[in-house]
Amino acid sequence: MEYSLGVNKVDNPILITSPEDVYKLLKPYHDCDREVMFTLHLMPDMRVHYVQRSAIGSSAAICFDTHDIFREAIILKSKAIIVAHNHPYEENVSPSTEDKNVTKRLYNIGEEARISLIDHIVFGPQKFFSIAQNMSGIFPSRPYYTLTQTALEASRVEVVTEDTKTSKKSSKKRDQIVKRNSSPASSLILKCWD
Repeated sequence: MEYSLGVNKVDNPILITSPEDVYKLLKPYHDCDREVMFTLHLMPDMRVHYVQRSAIGSSAAICFDTHDIFREAIILKSKAIIVAHNHPYEENVSPSTEDKNVTKRLYNIGEEARISLIDHIVFGPQKFFSIAQNMSGIFPSRPYYTLTQTALEASRVEVVTEDTKTSKKSSKKRDQIVKRNSSPASSLILKCWD
């Protein structure tokens, strides 16, 4: 088993619709002999484009800086993240008090950074626990595994409409989600910008 920090690009981005999808994606790490923190970087289509090994700990604990998680998310231009870590050798995958506190901190930093924290999964060799699904107090009134419209609206989007008949281009900046123009004479291109 490789124990090194780093980010791997996913060749065929994987659609995540449930905590089970995350558990399956991290199957190669179910039998790790030490704790490893993973960050899955998602784009608006809820597909994982990057998997990051964010921290590596001992068999009983892991230490990491919550800001480091978002530093990489900003560099990769992630719209959302899912964090996950394993409990090696344990059948008990219930989150510890520290797991819950870290999740709250990650959620709050994500709100400030406009990068949604979708879930924090704690997993072991045979099962997993989704904090988002099982602890609603940490994720207030957010539909699970769906990027919220608020998060998309908060993204800065430049809209470029191109009239295919005249090839005229016009651009308009918005801070809200934009509906696609269904007219056959024009196409709508969305570009995210900082």
